[in-house]
Parts: sequence; structure tokens; C-alpha cells
Amino acid sequence: WSRQKDILESIRDNFRTYVRSCHGAGKTYTAAEAALWFLLAHPGSRVITTAPTFRQVQKVLWQEIRKAHKAATIPLGGNLTLNELKLDDGWFAFGFSTDDPDSLQGQHAEYILVIFDEASGIAPSIWEAIDALLTSQHARFLAIGNPTDPLGDFCDGFKDPTVSKISISAFDTPNFTHFN
Repeated sequence: WSRQKDILESIRDNFRTYVRSCHGAGKTYTAAEAALWFLLAHPGSRVITTAPTFRQVQKVLWQEIRKAHKAATIPLGGNLTLNELKLDDGWFAFGFSTDDPDSLQGQHAEYILVIFDEASGIAPSIWEAIDALLTSQHARFLAIGNPTDPLGDFCDGFKDPTVSKISISAFDTPNFTHFN
């Protein structure tokens, strides 16, 4: 729907995109689509995804990535596992969860997309470490989630004038507007 398109266009056009939304608006589905699009549109790219827990990474975001990969009209290729899609050496997407900022080190590519799903629950040390990954001209960052914490890095991003910000109300979703 239109807000999902807005998110994808913002990732394409902006260095940082923050999305706060109600439940059931298609946030994770959109993040999965963004991961596949970015990876396949940019040979040699890397997509790094994380969430507060590994269960969320594997059973929520990467479940959506696997479903989208399988449902693609044209075979997307690559070696797909529970939390990784490898297209070639140095050209891959993977999902992980950690509280150790050092585990983010060493992931550099001309085209890199980092996705924080359920961003308000991600540890502050991981938010601090993210800048080390976003050093190339074509780096992109998506932080997406429910605005459950009025403090922290996710909330602070909505006050930053350099961030592309998208807010989705429950009253704007097709789940609601379809019945109006």
C-alpha cells in the first residue's frame, strides 16, 4: 500500500529512514522487501539485519524474507538459509542479534543496507556502533518499529533533521480504511 511504497522510496533516496508505526501495518514485510530489493539491485552489496532477539530475526524478519524469496515471479537465486542469503562471495544478506558492538565490525561494501527491525528494543551500544558500517556514499539505514519507548536512539531519530521520518497511524492502514 502507499505507505509501504513511501518507505521503499525513502530508503532509495535517503541515507537514514526511520519508520514508527502501529501494529499490523506491514513494517516487517516492507523491511523484507527492502532487503531483497537492495541486495539484488546492487551487485556486491551487503544487507545486515538485526532485531532485539535472534528469535525476532529468524522467525519474523527472515521468515518474511524467505517467503518473499520463494514467492518471487522470477527465481532470485542464491543460497538461502534461515537467516542468510548468499549470492556470491562478498554479496549477501544476513540476520543476527547481539549486544556486542564489536560483532558489527568489518562489514563494509560500496552498497550496504542496515535494517533495525523493532528498533526501539535494540541496545544503545549497537546504535552507537552502526556508524562504522555506514561509511560509503551508497550506505542506507532503516530503523523500523513500534514507538514503544519515549527515550532512546529510535525516538531521538525522529528529532534529527537529517533523517527521513515516516509515521503510520492505525487509522491510515488498509486494515482500517478498507472498512470506512
